[in-house]
Amino acid sequence: MNKKIALTTIVIILSILLINLVSANLNVESGDLTFKIDYEDLQDNDDELDISQAITVSNNGNTTENISFSLEGLSSQYSLSVSPTSLPLNTGESSEITVSGKIPVNVDQGIKDIGNLKITGAIEGDLTYTIKTDVQSMLEIKDIYVYVNDNKVKTANEDDEEVKNLEPGDEIELRFQLDNLFDEDYDDGDIEGSVNIILDNSNFGEDVDEEESFDINAGENEEVILKFTIPNNVEEDNYNLEIAVEGKDGNKAKYETNWNLNLNVERRKDDVRIEKISLSTEEVSCFRRSQLTVEVTNFGSNKQKHAALSIDSTDLNINMDYMLDLADGSSDDNSITKQLSIDLDNNLAPGIYPIIATAYYDYDILVDKDNVNLIVKECPTATKTATKTEEDKTKTDTSSNADTKTTQDDSSTTTDNTSKQLSSSNIVKTVESNFSNGDYIVALIIVAIIVVFIMIILLLIALLK
Repeated sequence: MNKKIALTTIVIILSILLINLVSANLNVESGDLTFKIDYEDLQDNDDELDISQAITVSNNGNTTENISFSLEGLSSQYSLSVSPTSLPLNTGESSEITVSGKIPVNVDQGIKDIGNLKITGAIEGDLTYTIKTDVQSMLEIKDIYVYVNDNKVKTANEDDEEVKNLEPGDEIELRFQLDNLFDEDYDDGDIEGSVNIILDNSNFGEDVDEEESFDINAGENEEVILKFTIPNNVEEDNYNLEIAVEGKDGNKAKYETNWNLNLNVERRKDDVRIEKISLSTEEVSCFRRSQLTVEVTNFGSNKQKHAALSIDSTDLNINMDYMLDLADGSSDDNSITKQLSIDLDNNLAPGIYPIIATAYYDYDILVDKDNVNLIVKECPTATKTATKTEEDKTKTDTSSNADTKTTQDDSSTTTDNTSKQLSSSNIVKTVESNFSNGDYIVALIIVAIIVVFIMIILLLIALLK
Protein backbone atom coordinates (compact mmCIF):
# COMPACT_ATOMS: atom_id res chain seq x y z
CA MET A 1 0.00 0.00 0.00
CA ASN A 2 2.79 2.31 0.88
CA LYS A 3 4.47 1.52 -2.45
CA LYS A 4 1.33 2.57 -4.37
CA ILE A 5 1.12 5.86 -2.52
CA ALA A 6 4.77 6.57 -3.14
CA LEU A 7 4.44 5.72 -6.83
CA THR A 8 1.39 7.95 -7.22
CA THR A 9 3.23 10.81 -5.58
CA ILE A 10 6.18 10.41 -7.91
CA VAL A 11 3.89 10.38 -10.98
CA ILE A 12 2.18 13.59 -9.85
CA ILE A 13 5.49 15.32 -9.26
CA LEU A 14 6.83 14.22 -12.63
CA SER A 15 3.63 15.36 -14.36
CA ILE A 16 3.93 18.79 -12.79
CA LEU A 17 7.54 19.02 -13.83
CA LEU A 18 6.68 17.88 -17.35
CA ILE A 19 3.90 20.45 -17.63
CA ASN A 20 6.30 23.15 -16.53
CA LEU A 21 8.85 21.99 -19.05
CA VAL A 22 6.40 22.21 -21.97
CA SER A 23 4.47 25.34 -20.84
CA ALA A 24 4.40 28.41 -23.03
CA ASN A 25 4.62 32.03 -21.99
CA LEU A 26 2.74 34.29 -24.44
CA ASN A 27 3.33 38.01 -24.21
CA VAL A 28 1.53 40.91 -25.94
CA GLU A 29 3.19 44.33 -26.09
CA SER A 30 1.00 46.49 -23.88
CA GLY A 31 1.84 49.67 -25.78
CA ASP A 32 0.43 48.15 -28.95
CA LEU A 33 -2.99 47.76 -27.36
CA THR A 34 -3.59 51.54 -27.22
CA PHE A 35 -4.40 53.04 -30.61
CA LYS A 36 -3.30 56.66 -31.10
CA ILE A 37 -6.11 58.49 -32.92
CA ASP A 38 -5.45 61.77 -34.75
CA TYR A 39 -8.23 63.57 -36.62
CA GLU A 40 -5.92 65.86 -38.59
CA ASP A 41 -6.31 63.82 -41.80
CA LEU A 42 -10.09 64.17 -41.94
CA GLN A 43 -11.38 65.84 -45.10
CA ASP A 44 -14.64 67.37 -46.28
CA ASN A 45 -17.56 65.60 -44.54
CA ASP A 46 -15.77 62.48 -43.24
CA ASP A 47 -17.66 60.86 -40.36
CA GLU A 48 -15.33 57.86 -39.89
CA LEU A 49 -11.58 57.42 -39.63
CA ASP A 50 -9.60 54.49 -41.04
CA ILE A 51 -7.07 53.01 -38.63
CA SER A 52 -4.59 50.15 -38.66
CA GLN A 53 -2.64 49.02 -35.62
CA ALA A 54 0.04 46.29 -35.45
CA ILE A 55 0.22 44.24 -32.25
CA THR A 56 3.29 42.13 -31.44
CA VAL A 57 2.76 38.72 -29.83
CA SER A 58 5.77 36.79 -28.46
CA ASN A 59 6.25 33.19 -27.33
CA ASN A 60 8.66 33.17 -24.42
CA GLY A 61 7.91 29.59 -23.52
CA ASN A 62 9.61 26.32 -24.50
CA THR A 63 7.01 24.85 -26.83
CA THR A 64 5.26 25.86 -30.02
CA GLU A 65 1.83 27.48 -29.64
CA ASN A 66 -1.04 27.33 -32.15
CA ILE A 67 -3.16 30.31 -31.22
CA SER A 68 -6.23 32.14 -32.55
CA PHE A 69 -7.26 35.81 -32.29
CA SER A 70 -10.64 37.53 -32.09
CA LEU A 71 -12.16 40.87 -31.05
CA GLU A 72 -14.90 41.06 -28.43
CA GLY A 73 -17.07 43.70 -26.80
CA LEU A 74 -16.77 46.33 -29.54
CA SER A 75 -19.35 49.11 -29.74
CA SER A 76 -21.50 49.17 -32.86
CA GLN A 77 -19.73 52.40 -33.89
CA TYR A 78 -16.46 50.51 -34.28
CA SER A 79 -16.01 48.33 -37.35
CA LEU A 80 -12.72 46.50 -36.64
CA SER A 81 -11.19 43.14 -37.54
CA VAL A 82 -8.01 41.26 -36.71
CA SER A 83 -5.65 39.60 -39.18
CA PRO A 84 -4.50 36.88 -39.21
CA THR A 85 -7.07 35.16 -37.08
CA SER A 86 -4.67 32.32 -36.14
CA LEU A 87 -1.01 31.36 -36.41
CA PRO A 88 1.59 28.98 -34.99
CA LEU A 89 4.18 30.63 -32.77
CA ASN A 90 7.41 28.79 -32.18
CA THR A 91 9.49 29.03 -29.04
CA GLY A 92 11.33 32.34 -28.77
CA GLU A 93 9.59 33.83 -31.79
CA SER A 94 7.42 36.94 -32.20
CA SER A 95 4.77 37.73 -34.74
CA GLU A 96 2.53 40.66 -35.58
CA ILE A 97 -1.19 40.71 -35.95
CA THR A 98 -3.07 43.75 -37.29
CA VAL A 99 -6.26 45.31 -36.02
CA SER A 100 -7.81 47.57 -38.68
CA GLY A 101 -11.09 49.14 -39.71
CA LYS A 102 -13.13 52.26 -39.09
CA ILE A 103 -13.80 54.22 -35.93
CA PRO A 104 -16.15 57.17 -35.25
CA VAL A 105 -14.84 60.76 -35.23
CA ASN A 106 -17.04 62.09 -32.45
CA VAL A 107 -14.98 60.58 -29.64
CA ASP A 108 -13.65 62.97 -27.01
CA GLN A 109 -9.97 63.57 -26.44
CA GLY A 110 -8.30 61.07 -24.12
CA ILE A 111 -7.93 57.33 -23.50
CA LYS A 112 -11.01 55.14 -23.75
CA ASP A 113 -11.64 51.37 -23.64
CA ILE A 114 -13.29 50.16 -26.87
CA GLY A 115 -13.18 46.32 -26.61
CA ASN A 116 -11.00 43.25 -26.05
CA LEU A 117 -8.48 41.17 -27.96
CA LYS A 118 -8.97 37.48 -27.13
CA ILE A 119 -6.23 34.84 -27.67
CA THR A 120 -7.32 31.20 -27.57
CA GLY A 121 -5.43 27.92 -27.89
CA ALA A 122 -2.61 28.81 -25.53
CA ILE A 123 -1.35 26.14 -23.17
CA GLU A 124 -2.04 28.38 -20.18
CA GLY A 125 -5.61 28.96 -21.37
CA ASP A 126 -7.51 31.79 -23.04
CA LEU A 127 -6.02 35.26 -22.68
CA THR A 128 -7.89 38.60 -22.89
CA TYR A 129 -6.37 42.05 -23.41
CA THR A 130 -8.16 45.44 -23.33
CA ILE A 131 -7.96 47.55 -26.49
CA LYS A 132 -7.99 51.32 -26.05
CA THR A 133 -8.04 54.46 -28.18
CA ASP A 134 -6.08 57.59 -27.30
CA VAL A 135 -7.73 60.49 -29.15
CA GLN A 136 -5.34 63.41 -29.59
CA SER A 137 -6.42 66.98 -28.96
CA MET A 138 -7.15 69.03 -32.06
CA LEU A 139 -6.82 72.21 -29.99
CA GLU A 140 -3.26 73.17 -29.12
CA ILE A 141 -1.72 75.78 -26.84
CA LYS A 142 1.22 76.81 -28.97
CA ASP A 143 2.57 79.54 -26.67
CA ILE A 144 1.56 81.80 -23.82
CA TYR A 145 3.09 85.27 -23.97
CA VAL A 146 3.35 86.75 -20.47
CA TYR A 147 3.22 90.55 -20.16
CA VAL A 148 3.83 92.43 -16.90
CA ASN A 149 2.79 96.10 -16.90
CA ASP A 150 2.68 96.05 -20.73
CA ASN A 151 6.21 94.60 -20.99
CA LYS A 152 6.75 91.10 -22.38
CA VAL A 153 8.72 89.08 -19.81
CA LYS A 154 8.29 85.45 -20.85
CA THR A 155 7.10 83.00 -23.49
CA ALA A 156 5.71 79.84 -21.91
CA ASN A 157 5.49 76.90 -24.32
CA GLU A 158 5.01 74.02 -21.92
CA ASP A 159 3.34 73.09 -18.67
CA ASP A 160 4.66 74.18 -15.26
CA GLU A 161 6.84 77.12 -16.28
CA GLU A 162 7.66 79.96 -13.86
CA VAL A 163 7.24 83.73 -14.02
CA LYS A 164 9.67 85.39 -11.61
CA ASN A 165 10.06 88.76 -9.88
CA LEU A 166 6.40 89.71 -9.74
CA GLU A 167 5.38 92.50 -7.35
CA PRO A 168 2.13 93.64 -5.71
CA GLY A 169 0.10 95.80 -8.06
CA ASP A 170 1.62 94.30 -11.22
CA GLU A 171 -0.84 93.99 -14.08
CA ILE A 172 -0.52 90.56 -15.70
CA GLU A 173 -1.62 89.93 -19.27
CA LEU A 174 -1.59 86.40 -20.71
CA ARG A 175 -1.81 86.11 -24.49
CA PHE A 176 -2.72 82.56 -25.49
CA GLN A 177 -1.73 81.45 -28.99
CA LEU A 178 -4.22 78.69 -29.88
CA ASP A 179 -4.06 76.47 -32.97
CA ASN A 180 -6.91 74.49 -34.55
CA LEU A 181 -5.16 71.38 -35.90
CA PHE A 182 -7.95 70.20 -38.20
CA ASP A 183 -7.38 70.38 -41.94
CA GLU A 184 -8.86 73.59 -43.29
CA ASP A 185 -10.99 71.57 -45.74
CA TYR A 186 -12.72 69.54 -43.02
CA ASP A 187 -16.36 70.61 -42.75
CA ASP A 188 -16.78 69.91 -39.02
CA GLY A 189 -13.39 71.19 -37.93
CA ASP A 190 -14.34 74.55 -36.40
CA ILE A 191 -13.76 74.61 -32.63
CA GLU A 192 -15.63 76.71 -30.09
CA GLY A 193 -14.45 76.92 -26.52
CA SER A 194 -13.00 78.97 -23.71
CA VAL A 195 -9.81 79.70 -21.79
CA ASN A 196 -10.12 79.79 -18.01
CA ILE A 197 -7.50 80.76 -15.41
CA ILE A 198 -7.93 80.09 -11.68
CA LEU A 199 -5.82 80.93 -8.64
CA ASP A 200 -7.36 80.04 -5.29
CA ASN A 201 -4.99 80.75 -2.40
CA SER A 202 -5.79 82.79 0.71
CA ASN A 203 -2.24 84.20 0.82
CA PHE A 204 -2.75 85.72 -2.62
CA GLY A 205 -5.33 88.14 -1.25
CA GLU A 206 -7.96 87.88 -3.97
CA ASP A 207 -8.91 84.84 -6.02
CA VAL A 208 -8.31 84.88 -9.75
CA ASP A 209 -11.10 83.43 -11.88
CA GLU A 210 -11.14 84.78 -15.44
CA GLU A 211 -12.59 83.29 -18.62
CA GLU A 212 -12.62 84.24 -22.30
CA SER A 213 -14.38 82.41 -25.15
CA PHE A 214 -13.11 81.76 -28.67
CA ASP A 215 -14.22 80.36 -32.03
CA ILE A 216 -11.41 79.10 -34.30
CA ASN A 217 -11.96 77.95 -37.87
CA ALA A 218 -10.42 74.67 -39.03
CA GLY A 219 -6.73 75.05 -39.83
CA GLU A 220 -6.48 78.54 -38.31
CA ASN A 221 -5.20 80.09 -35.08
CA GLU A 222 -6.37 82.76 -32.68
CA GLU A 223 -5.04 84.87 -29.81
CA VAL A 224 -7.01 84.94 -26.58
CA ILE A 225 -6.11 87.51 -23.91
CA LEU A 226 -6.79 87.30 -20.17
CA LYS A 227 -5.75 89.86 -17.56
CA PHE A 228 -5.53 90.08 -13.78
CA THR A 229 -3.69 92.14 -11.17
CA ILE A 230 -1.43 90.98 -8.35
CA PRO A 231 -3.30 92.18 -5.22
CA ASN A 232 -1.70 94.86 -3.06
CA ASN A 233 -2.00 92.73 0.08
CA VAL A 234 -0.47 89.58 -1.42
CA GLU A 235 2.11 87.73 0.67
CA GLU A 236 5.52 86.84 -0.71
CA ASP A 237 5.24 83.28 -2.02
CA ASN A 238 5.05 81.02 -5.08
CA TYR A 239 1.55 80.62 -6.49
CA ASN A 240 0.11 78.12 -8.94
CA LEU A 241 -2.11 79.54 -11.68
CA GLU A 242 -4.30 76.81 -13.18
CA ILE A 243 -5.00 77.11 -16.90
CA ALA A 244 -7.76 75.17 -18.66
CA VAL A 245 -8.39 75.40 -22.40
CA GLU A 246 -11.56 73.60 -23.47
CA GLY A 247 -13.18 73.25 -26.88
CA LYS A 248 -15.74 71.33 -28.92
CA ASP A 249 -15.69 70.64 -32.66
CA GLY A 250 -18.54 70.29 -35.15
CA ASN A 251 -18.92 66.58 -34.26
CA LYS A 252 -19.37 67.48 -30.56
CA ALA A 253 -16.03 65.88 -29.71
CA LYS A 254 -14.47 67.63 -26.71
CA TYR A 255 -10.87 68.67 -26.16
CA GLU A 256 -9.16 69.93 -23.04
CA THR A 257 -5.62 70.99 -22.21
CA ASN A 258 -4.54 71.84 -18.66
CA TRP A 259 -1.37 73.73 -17.79
CA ASN A 260 0.06 75.28 -14.66
CA LEU A 261 1.93 78.58 -14.54
CA ASN A 262 3.98 79.29 -11.42
CA LEU A 263 3.97 82.89 -10.20
CA ASN A 264 6.80 84.05 -7.96
CA VAL A 265 5.73 87.15 -5.99
CA GLU A 266 8.26 89.22 -4.05
CA ARG A 267 8.24 92.56 -2.21
CA ARG A 268 10.99 95.16 -2.24
CA LYS A 269 11.92 96.48 1.18
CA ASP A 270 11.24 100.14 0.37
CA ASP A 271 8.50 100.50 -2.22
CA VAL A 272 6.34 103.60 -1.76
CA ARG A 273 4.28 104.49 -4.83
CA ILE A 274 1.95 107.16 -6.15
CA GLU A 275 -0.88 104.72 -6.77
CA LYS A 276 -3.37 107.32 -7.98
CA ILE A 277 -3.34 110.98 -9.02
CA SER A 278 -6.47 112.54 -10.49
CA LEU A 279 -8.46 115.74 -10.83
CA SER A 280 -12.18 116.04 -10.22
CA THR A 281 -12.26 118.23 -13.35
CA GLU A 282 -9.38 117.94 -15.80
CA GLU A 283 -10.59 120.80 -18.01
CA VAL A 284 -11.76 124.13 -16.62
CA SER A 285 -13.08 127.19 -18.43
CA CYS A 286 -15.46 129.75 -16.94
CA PHE A 287 -15.70 127.94 -13.58
CA ARG A 288 -12.04 127.60 -12.68
CA ARG A 289 -12.06 125.20 -9.78
CA SER A 290 -10.95 121.56 -9.41
CA GLN A 291 -9.90 119.12 -6.70
CA LEU A 292 -6.70 117.08 -6.80
CA THR A 293 -6.63 113.59 -5.25
CA VAL A 294 -3.36 111.75 -4.61
CA GLU A 295 -3.18 108.24 -3.13
CA VAL A 296 0.15 107.03 -1.74
CA THR A 297 0.61 103.31 -0.97
CA ASN A 298 3.42 101.34 0.64
CA PHE A 299 3.94 98.13 -1.34
CA GLY A 300 7.22 97.28 0.40
CA SER A 301 7.96 94.82 3.18
CA ASN A 302 9.23 97.59 5.50
CA LYS A 303 7.05 99.98 7.48
CA GLN A 304 7.49 103.59 6.38
CA LYS A 305 7.23 105.87 9.41
CA HIS A 306 9.05 108.70 7.64
CA ALA A 307 7.50 108.67 4.18
CA ALA A 308 6.68 111.95 2.48
CA LEU A 309 4.62 113.38 -0.37
CA SER A 310 5.16 116.62 -2.27
CA ILE A 311 2.71 118.23 -4.71
CA ASP A 312 4.13 120.90 -7.01
CA SER A 313 3.13 123.11 -9.92
CA THR A 314 5.27 126.17 -10.55
CA ASP A 315 2.84 127.82 -12.97
CA LEU A 316 -0.11 127.31 -10.62
CA ASN A 317 1.89 128.37 -7.55
CA ILE A 318 1.33 125.01 -5.80
CA ASN A 319 3.99 123.73 -3.38
CA MET A 320 2.66 121.34 -0.72
CA ASP A 321 4.57 118.86 1.49
CA TYR A 322 3.10 116.09 3.67
CA MET A 323 4.73 113.68 6.13
CA LEU A 324 3.27 110.14 6.04
CA ASP A 325 3.28 107.10 8.33
CA LEU A 326 2.54 103.93 6.36
CA ALA A 327 2.24 100.32 7.53
CA ASP A 328 3.95 97.50 5.63
CA GLY A 329 2.60 96.47 2.26
CA SER A 330 0.57 93.47 3.41
CA SER A 331 -1.35 95.50 6.03
CA ASP A 332 -4.71 97.18 5.54
CA ASP A 333 -3.49 100.65 6.56
CA ASN A 334 -0.64 100.87 4.08
CA SER A 335 -2.25 103.68 2.07
CA ILE A 336 -3.05 107.38 2.59
CA THR A 337 -5.09 109.71 0.36
CA LYS A 338 -4.54 113.48 0.23
CA GLN A 339 -6.88 115.99 -1.41
CA LEU A 340 -6.15 119.57 -2.45
CA SER A 341 -8.66 122.18 -3.67
CA ILE A 342 -7.43 124.26 -6.59
CA ASP A 343 -8.97 127.70 -7.31
CA LEU A 344 -7.60 129.47 -10.36
CA ASP A 345 -7.48 133.18 -11.11
CA ASN A 346 -9.79 134.26 -13.93
CA ASN A 347 -6.85 136.04 -15.54
CA LEU A 348 -4.82 132.81 -15.86
CA ALA A 349 -3.96 132.30 -19.51
CA PRO A 350 -5.40 129.25 -21.31
CA GLY A 351 -2.95 126.33 -21.49
CA ILE A 352 -1.88 122.96 -20.08
CA TYR A 353 -0.55 123.05 -16.52
CA PRO A 354 1.19 119.93 -15.12
CA ILE A 355 0.83 119.03 -11.44
CA ILE A 356 3.54 116.68 -10.12
CA ALA A 357 3.26 114.32 -7.12
CA THR A 358 6.49 112.85 -5.70
CA ALA A 359 6.79 110.09 -3.06
CA TYR A 360 9.75 109.66 -0.69
CA TYR A 361 10.86 107.30 2.07
CA ASP A 362 13.26 108.11 4.92
CA TYR A 363 12.22 111.76 4.58
CA ASP A 364 13.88 112.60 1.26
CA ILE A 365 14.80 109.48 -0.73
CA LEU A 366 12.81 109.78 -3.95
CA VAL A 367 11.08 106.53 -4.88
CA ASP A 368 8.18 107.37 -7.22
CA LYS A 369 6.75 110.25 -9.24
CA ASP A 370 3.59 110.82 -11.27
CA ASN A 371 1.70 113.76 -12.75
CA VAL A 372 -1.62 114.95 -14.09
CA ASN A 373 -2.40 117.86 -16.44
CA LEU A 374 -4.93 120.57 -15.67
CA ILE A 375 -6.22 122.07 -18.92
CA VAL A 376 -7.38 125.68 -18.77
CA LYS A 377 -9.58 126.85 -21.64
CA GLU A 378 -10.89 130.27 -22.56
CA CYS A 379 -14.35 131.01 -21.21
CA PRO A 380 -16.71 130.90 -24.23
CA THR A 381 -19.33 133.13 -22.49
CA ALA A 382 -16.87 136.01 -22.03
CA THR A 383 -15.70 135.69 -25.61
CA LYS A 384 -19.27 135.72 -26.89
CA THR A 385 -20.13 138.83 -24.82
CA ALA A 386 -17.11 140.75 -26.10
CA THR A 387 -17.92 139.79 -29.67
CA LYS A 388 -21.56 140.86 -29.30
CA THR A 389 -20.55 144.25 -27.85
CA GLU A 390 -18.25 144.89 -30.78
CA GLU A 391 -20.98 143.88 -33.23
CA ASP A 392 -23.49 146.25 -31.56
CA LYS A 393 -20.99 149.12 -31.75
CA THR A 394 -20.38 148.42 -35.43
CA LYS A 395 -24.12 148.37 -36.14
CA THR A 396 -24.59 151.71 -34.31
CA ASP A 397 -21.84 153.42 -36.30
CA THR A 398 -23.22 152.05 -39.56
CA SER A 399 -26.74 153.25 -38.72
CA SER A 400 -25.48 156.76 -37.83
CA ASN A 401 -23.59 157.07 -41.09
CA ALA A 402 -26.61 155.93 -43.06
CA ASP A 403 -28.85 158.48 -41.31
CA THR A 404 -26.41 161.31 -42.02
CA LYS A 405 -26.25 160.48 -45.71
CA THR A 406 -30.03 160.35 -45.98
CA THR A 407 -30.36 163.70 -44.20
CA GLN A 408 -27.90 165.41 -46.48
CA ASP A 409 -29.69 164.10 -49.56
CA ASP A 410 -33.08 165.25 -48.31
CA SER A 411 -31.95 168.68 -47.05
CA SER A 412 -31.82 170.18 -50.56
CA THR A 413 -35.53 169.42 -50.98
CA THR A 414 -37.27 170.05 -47.64
CA THR A 415 -35.89 172.02 -44.73
CA ASP A 416 -38.50 170.69 -42.28
CA ASN A 417 -37.64 167.03 -43.00
CA THR A 418 -33.95 167.80 -42.59
CA SER A 419 -34.57 169.30 -39.17
CA LYS A 420 -36.32 166.13 -37.98
CA GLN A 421 -33.67 163.66 -39.19
CA LEU A 422 -30.36 165.33 -38.32
CA SER A 423 -28.59 165.46 -34.99
CA SER A 424 -28.20 168.83 -33.31
CA SER A 425 -24.67 169.30 -34.58
CA ASN A 426 -25.71 168.60 -38.14
CA ILE A 427 -28.67 170.82 -37.78
CA VAL A 428 -26.48 173.67 -36.69
CA LYS A 429 -24.13 173.12 -39.54
CA THR A 430 -26.94 173.04 -42.10
CA VAL A 431 -28.66 176.21 -40.78
CA GLU A 432 -25.43 178.18 -40.77
CA SER A 433 -24.84 177.38 -44.42
CA ASN A 434 -28.36 178.65 -45.59
CA PHE A 435 -28.34 181.92 -43.60
CA SER A 436 -24.98 183.22 -45.01
CA ASN A 437 -26.13 183.34 -48.67
CA GLY A 438 -29.33 185.41 -47.97
CA ASP A 439 -27.42 187.97 -45.91
CA TYR A 440 -25.18 188.91 -48.84
CA ILE A 441 -28.18 189.67 -51.09
CA VAL A 442 -30.00 191.79 -48.48
CA ALA A 443 -26.84 193.74 -47.71
CA LEU A 444 -26.35 194.61 -51.37
CA ILE A 445 -29.98 195.83 -51.68
CA ILE A 446 -29.67 198.00 -48.57
CA VAL A 447 -26.39 199.48 -49.75
CA ALA A 448 -27.95 200.26 -53.15
CA ILE A 449 -30.96 201.94 -51.49
CA ILE A 450 -28.70 203.99 -49.23
CA VAL A 451 -26.58 205.09 -52.18
CA VAL A 452 -29.68 206.11 -54.16
CA PHE A 453 -31.11 207.92 -51.12
CA ILE A 454 -27.83 209.86 -50.60
CA MET A 455 -27.72 210.82 -54.27
CA ILE A 456 -31.28 212.17 -54.08
CA ILE A 457 -30.45 214.24 -51.00
CA LEU A 458 -27.36 215.64 -52.65
CA LEU A 459 -29.38 216.49 -55.78
CA LEU A 460 -32.03 218.34 -53.74
CA ILE A 461 -29.39 220.38 -51.91
CA ALA A 462 -27.83 221.37 -55.20
CA LEU A 463 -31.16 222.55 -56.60
CA LEU A 464 -31.98 224.65 -53.55
CA LYS A 465 -28.74 226.63 -53.87
